[in-house]
Amino acid sequence: MYPLNEETVLSFEMVEVAEELEFAEGTVAYLLEIDTEAAFASGTFADTFTGFAQYGIDMDELLNQMMEGAELQVVVYLLDGQLIGLESVIIFDTEIKISGQTMSLMQTATSVQKYTDFNFELEIVAPEE
Repeated sequence: MYPLNEETVLSFEMVEVAEELEFAEGTVAYLLEIDTEAAFASGTFADTFTGFAQYGIDMDELLNQMMEGAELQVVVYLLDGQLIGLESVIIFDTEIKISGQTMSLMQTATSVQKYTDFNFELEIVAPEE
């Protein structure tokens, strides 16, 4: 994943909450405009593709090629100021060169995370020595 901060988020706007996600009443949603280059450069995003390195692929070069046609879309869901969900879409539409071969990469990957069970009581007890 990549951080959502002043370097990666260019702008945001309030949007309708997707009904099919069944969030609680009062949930608000914001569509974030993401700086794809900054997100890729964050370092953590590159971890998603580390498996290619075992095949002798230059990871920096691969990520640079993938970034050229990539688009990131993120919707954050908040309830009472607390993050309760994320919906992200990454779209790749580019040509990449690996080991002298050129291939088209057209892929859309969607991910939805819903966070639940907030604010329940919890008691932590130190173990007896």
